[in-house]
Amino acid sequence: LKGSNVDSSDVTEQFYDLEAHMKNNRVEEEGLQKFLLEKSTTGTLDEILKIRKEIRAIRGEIDRQEGQLQRWSNDSSFATITLTIYEREVPVVAAVPVVPKFVERIRQTFSESLEAMLGVCRELTIAVVAVVPWLPMILLVVVFLWMISPRPRKRIASPPGND
Repeated sequence: LKGSNVDSSDVTEQFYDLEAHMKNNRVEEEGLQKFLLEKSTTGTLDEILKIRKEIRAIRGEIDRQEGQLQRWSNDSSFATITLTIYEREVPVVAAVPVVPKFVERIRQTFSESLEAMLGVCRELTIAVVAVVPWLPMILLVVVFLWMISPRPRKRIASPPGND
């Protein structure tokens, strides 16, 4: 392992703290609701409005806390783990060259020479196969040139002394 990188955000402690705060806010909201019911019959309008304002503030805080808890729940549901693995390169150790013995060198040289000779034979065979389709055309051209070329005429030998 060359290295690793872990990036995460653990919100477990924050999650439980927020749940506790939300529970306390709900208890406070319930208490204010009961107090509002009592004051609705005996209290002044100003007292009732103040209690309602407090209830709205606490309700807003509870809603915000519920939203945050929901986001954290969704985030944990959609957690992604990405793992990247690289293969480490293993260094190649150079082998110490082994000097072949005399007999081994002769055998190796003979084998390489024989392989070279076979390679030349293979290439010549390929060259002959490449030329074969052209032979009829070349033969026709040679025959045609031979037929139209002037040939020296044979002289009829005259008897000696008739010159």
